[in-house]
Amino acid sequence: MGRDAMSGMFYSHGQFSAYVQKMLYVMGENRINEAIRRRIEEEMRASKLYYNGRLPEFEFWDSLLDLKALVSYDLRCRNAREDFHQHLVMNPNDFHRYEQHQDCWIYEDERLNLLKGPDDSYIKFLEHMVAPITRGNAAEIEALVRIITGAMHNAGYEMRRVGDISGLPVYRVFELTHKEKLSVLAHPIMRVEAEFGGERKAPGVFISYSWDSDAHKAWVERLAKGLVSNGVHVMLDQWDLRCGQQLSHFMEKALEKADFVLCILTPNYKEKVEMRAGGVGYEYSMISAEMLKSSDTERFLPLIRKGNSLEAVPACLCGRVYLDFSDDKSYDEKFEKLLKVVCSQPECRKPELGVVPNFG
Repeated sequence: MGRDAMSGMFYSHGQFSAYVQKMLYVMGENRINEAIRRRIEEEMRASKLYYNGRLPEFEFWDSLLDLKALVSYDLRCRNAREDFHQHLVMNPNDFHRYEQHQDCWIYEDERLNLLKGPDDSYIKFLEHMVAPITRGNAAEIEALVRIITGAMHNAGYEMRRVGDISGLPVYRVFELTHKEKLSVLAHPIMRVEAEFGGERKAPGVFISYSWDSDAHKAWVERLAKGLVSNGVHVMLDQWDLRCGQQLSHFMEKALEKADFVLCILTPNYKEKVEMRAGGVGYEYSMISAEMLKSSDTERFLPLIRKGNSLEAVPACLCGRVYLDFSDDKSYDEKFEKLLKVVCSQPECRKPELGVVPNFG
């Protein structure tokens, strides 16, 4: 059988070698697990930091990997290098055609295997992202390093500065020493993680809101970014709802997965939910159904953005303690209170019960 015939058979069977690689990776156990990798991805997206920095995408991957050793997903190309060149250089919109975000495709490509591949390969990817050849801005490098180290600390890794090139910092990933790991566990939240085994599950929130205006959407995104930068997974339609995806399915899954649902209340939100209009009306019907089943649930958090409680709070949220975000001057104070609720950290700690005095 000739080479072309063999190639055609090979590719038509669905990128066999990529799947073999994936199965071999799964057999091992990664300390930098998928949850950590997704957190890094989400925080980069929220901060608008793209993986390839100032490099064209093809140059980023060609300088990091031996693309000629990877299979092509395009029958016309002999290897991944030709495939990437065809679809990132010659037809640069191909990989992004159906994606809402520029870099979504890299987490879905089995050849790159960024979410489940071995730790050492993923570490090389991280180091390449922050390298001076990739980024020409020191502040951008430092911001990305903070995201990466913040996510990987509890897995026993951090990024450290090892030098400079042309005035830009050079970082490498290092494994924490035993003493450093104990220092990480000294944090009260980290101690809880250790007691319950493994990595702490970051709290997840879904944000339910009405598209009142572009300014309102921007405010909601600001809130979401603040939560993400403080270690909270956020499900937000602006980030996670893709072209072609079923809206109702997205909402159902988001409500199912979320630890908390933030209801951003405005008079327009109340009007839409009462009329069951649009996406927010559908969301609210599911919220109402769950609250009827369990009236004591505390995972639905009302946040008033505009108006007062009479104007903005729908019927099934009435009587619940809410946070008033209507005054931008007190935003930081209210955000800190919200963060403590989402992270299950009481704002005021109840003192321990003392000993009854002896009056005899």
